[in-house]
Parts: sequence; structure tokens; C-alpha cells
Amino acid sequence: MILSVMGAEMTSQSDGASTQSRQRRNREDTLNEWVAQWLNEYSARPWEASAEELGAIEGGSGKHPDLIVRQTGRIPVIAEFEFGRPAVADAKGRLGAQIKETTRGISETLAVGYSDECRTDNRDSFFQRLNDTEDILTVQIVSRRNGDNGRVTVWPAEPMSATSEDLIAYIEYLQVPQDVIDEQSKHVAWVVNSVGGFLYDNIRMAAGMCDEALKSLRESTGSNHVKNGANGGNGKRAGPTRREQDAHAVRTTCAIWMVAIDLQNDLAANSNILIKRKLKSTDQVRNDSISGKLIAEHVLKQWKLIAEVNYLPVVELAIDTLRACQLLTAPVTEVLEALDALRREVNAVQSKHVHNFAGELWQLLVPDREERAAHYTKPTIAELLATLSAERFSGRSARAIGALNIMDAACGTGTLLGAGERAIRRKYYIAGGKKRDIHRVRMENHIYAMDVNGIAGAMTAKRLTDVELERDYARSQIAVITHPAGSLILLDPAVTGVSDVLGYKGIEPTTGAGGDRGVFHVENNSIDWALMNPPYSRPRRGRKQETTKLKPLRDAAKRRGFKMSNGVAGLATDFGDLSNIRLRPGGVFAHVLPLTAARASSWSKWRAQIENDFDEIVVVYAPEGMSADTNIGEILVVATKRR
Repeated sequence: MILSVMGAEMTSQSDGASTQSRQRRNREDTLNEWVAQWLNEYSARPWEASAEELGAIEGGSGKHPDLIVRQTGRIPVIAEFEFGRPAVADAKGRLGAQIKETTRGISETLAVGYSDECRTDNRDSFFQRLNDTEDILTVQIVSRRNGDNGRVTVWPAEPMSATSEDLIAYIEYLQVPQDVIDEQSKHVAWVVNSVGGFLYDNIRMAAGMCDEALKSLRESTGSNHVKNGANGGNGKRAGPTRREQDAHAVRTTCAIWMVAIDLQNDLAANSNILIKRKLKSTDQVRNDSISGKLIAEHVLKQWKLIAEVNYLPVVELAIDTLRACQLLTAPVTEVLEALDALRREVNAVQSKHVHNFAGELWQLLVPDREERAAHYTKPTIAELLATLSAERFSGRSARAIGALNIMDAACGTGTLLGAGERAIRRKYYIAGGKKRDIHRVRMENHIYAMDVNGIAGAMTAKRLTDVELERDYARSQIAVITHPAGSLILLDPAVTGVSDVLGYKGIEPTTGAGGDRGVFHVENNSIDWALMNPPYSRPRRGRKQETTKLKPLRDAAKRRGFKMSNGVAGLATDFGDLSNIRLRPGGVFAHVLPLTAARASSWSKWRAQIENDFDEIVVVYAPEGMSADTNIGEILVVATKRR
């Protein structure tokens, strides 16, 4: 009897579904039009999306593209859709073709699949799914890059589920195809290396100021701390020669100047405060100069004007190093002109929203990164980890999302922090956030970045500044920590503050409430998101800086119940404890780690602590390296701290 009734009810429901299906059965092109409308109305991006546009493409398959997203100054993005799996075949058909208003062939496209449940939606219900960030899409990226001998790649091998927020992220990422990034990165590194060599030779020929200038550059850039292995050394000798340290300092100086020149031009065009204070672009500086060129004295004046507002993490080192060289008028002018030209070329790529070239410069400028166990995160991996872990903040209000505290205690050039901030902004706007100064608020109050390297701090600050140039910030919480243990001073739960904030001259960690100028505090249980690619290995080839004075800090953590640290496993276990100490209940742990974390006996306490203190533990494994130049198996670990 019961079975009969249940069967009747199931038949009735099935008939109802069939009736609904017959009443509405969306075609793919209908959904394509709705996606374009949604992107234009709800994505909070200054782009124009169009669906089923006739005559948009020259070459390739003849059918008009499902979706084109255009934004002034950026490469248009094509996405192909179908029900079920992503439209990989259609996406492949676009490769090599050309959108009419562009001058380059298409090298990357997005293949997207609609969930079958979208077939019966009307426009309002479909928009509601997009606004609620339901997983109603699947995606794959289809590429054919220069130098690949025409080989087409599809990434990932199997489709990934995606939300409307993910779709926005993919479109933004594909606005700068990877082959464009690769070509530009090599050019940037070559130019910085070349002008660095030119400036170094001229400083050495200036006998009266040579020693003093090089000493100042070594100290400002930290090149006097570069240890074994610099400039390709194999670690069998005591360390680089003084000449090698000097050459490294000058190359680094040129990179700092390029970053500062870029900031100067950005702010001269976008900063309301600095426009009122008459900040000049490099073109305006030239126009006001008798020589018609960039003279160090005139450039310094502009950078000091920026420093009066703040932006100290970017301009302080630039000011110090340019002062040290400004008497070399002609060579410095030639270098500044070359770097300004390079800045123009880099900006023409329009990549700042997802990528800058600091990571590639980092590989050039930190020759002893093997000894530091420091490797920057690949941009694709940064996007993946940030997007994956940011999902844990879904469902929160715009106000709560805007107030999320994010920390990277080994920030490098800020690749992960930049990806994390983009993920937070996407969620903020999709949740209905309207605050116009959200970037300023976050820069001043909610972003915590630390590193032992001053150049890393400057590049991180510039990357985060690029997120929204129209909003000046009066302070920032970006620290370059010269304590022998670096940011691992925060392993001691009693240490809540760091006074060595980039842009100020502090030295020691602090305790207590603080609030002094140049001090930022990272209270225990205060961080919502610990997003990090920490140094993995034990320092090699005799480098001892990172482990000096670590034992008392580890002991302090253990007394409070934090026991991940293991010297054999390396520094990454210490950063695991640091993140755990600072994360609040409900906070998200998101680290890039070596594969040994999943199986080596030296990581057993780390694994036990993760299992004890965290829920919803997700591990993503990739056989290839996720960090540049490591060539080892690595994993992404995402977990939520127990309440």
C-alpha cells in the first residue's frame, strides 16, 4: 500500500517535471545572451560582453563566437559554451583566428559548460543562480602558445566546476594570455640586467664616489647579506665576492627605480590627493627640464612628494638609492630614461589586474633564493589557491567580506596576496558591496604582509597598490623584518607587534596594544585567511639567518600547544604554527607545501595538529612544481580552523 502511494507520487512529480521541461527548454544561445547581460550588469567591471556577435572574427571556424568580452586596452576574451561538458571543440576552433579590431591571433580561449538544470530557467531564475554563485558551470582553458609547435593544450585535463565569480576570474586572467606574459617577462629581465650592468660600470669608473655609493646601495638593497650560490655559485666557496654583491645591488636598484617610476606615473594620473599637490608624470618632468630628460634631482622631488602622502613601502628604497647615485648625472639619466621606456612597454600589456613582472624579476634579483629556500608562486597556482580557499567565505555579507583580515608572513613579491585580494573584491561586489573606498580600507586595516627582504616588500606594496590606484592610503601593514628569525618572531604568541614596518626605521618586535607610528600588530586569533607559500627547506649552503634564535620561539609556541615545528622538515612547519596561532576560529589556512608534508615522518606532528585543529581539510596534489624553479611535487592545503 505504501509502496503504491509512493510510486503514484513519484509518477506525479515526474509528470510535473516533464510538463515544466516542455514549457521551457532553453537554447544555448539564450543562455549566452543572459550571461553577457549579467556580466555587463553585475560583474562591477568596465568591460562590454556581447553574445552571438556576427562578423567579429577573421579566420578560424566560421560560426560567430558564443561570447566576447572586451575592455579598453586589454586583449578581448572569447568563451564558447554548450550544455554538459565545456565546449572544448568550439574553443579549439578559435585558436589562430583574429578578432577584427586586434592585431594578434587568438592563443587562449575559455571553454564552458552549462548545467542541465539551467535549461528550464527563466532570465530571473538564471540571474539568481549567478548572483548566488551556484556551481552551475564547468570550465577548461584551451591554449596554443608560441613555441609549442602548434600543440593545443587543455587545462585542466578534466573540467572544473565553477561559479559566476569563477567565470569573472577566468575572463580577467585570459585578458593577458600566458605567451604574452612569458615574452614580456624575458624582456623585462633582460633590460633590467642590461641597465644594471651599465650603471655598475659607470659607478666603478667614478673613483671619487665609487666606494661610498656602492656601500650605500649594498646596505639599502640588502645585497651585503647575499650568501653562497649568488650569481650561479655552487656553494663550495665561502660566498660571493664584494664585486658580485655590488653588481647585485645595482641590478636591484634599477628594478626598484622602475617600480617607483611606474608608481609615480600611476599616481600622477589617478590619485586625487597627489594630483591636487601637483605630482608630475615623467613626461611632465621632462617638459619642465632644460635638458628634456629625466634628471635624478627632479625625479627625487616627485618621489618625496609621494612619500609625504605615504606609499612608503614602494618609494623609500627608491629615494635612498637614487640619492646615493644622483651625482652621476649623465649615466643615471640614461638609466632612468631606459626604465621609463620599459615601464611604458610593460603597461601596454595591460596586465596589472592579474599579473606584474615582479615575480620574474625576483628570480633575477634574489640570486641566493636557494639558500633562503625562497621561490615565488606561479601566477596560475596563486589564482587557483586563492579562488579555492576564498570559497570558504561564501554566504557572508559584503560588510563581513570587506573586513576579512588576510596575512602572508612570507609574502615575496605579493603574488598570492594579489590573487587573494582579487578574490575578496569579487566576493565583495557580488555580495552587493558598494563601498567606494574598500581598497583604501583594506590596505590600511586588513592586509598583513611580511618578508625578510626589502625588495620583496616594495614589490608587494606596488602590486597591492595597483589593485585600485584612485584610492590613496595613509598607512599600510607591510613589514620587512630584519630580526634574525624574520616574521617567525610571531611564533611566540606573546609577540603581537612588529615595529620594522617598511617605510619606518624600527628594529625590534613589540608586545602589548601598541599603536605607535610604524608599528602594526598581528594579534592572536585575529586573522581570517592565512594565505602563504612559505620557505620549504632548511637553509642550505651555510646560510643561517632564517634559523637563528628560532629555538626559543618554537619553545614558546609549544608551551601554548602549537607543535607543528620540526627542524628536519624545514621552515614550512614553523610557518604552519605561525598561521595557526594567528588564525581566528573559522579562519582559513591555505598553504603551498612540498609533497613530503603529506607523507614524511618529519611532518607527522604537523599533520596531527592539522587534523586536531582544523576541519574540511582539502589537499590538491600536482606532480609538477607549483613554485618557480623547485621541480618537486607540491600540494595545496586548505582547511578551516575549528570553532
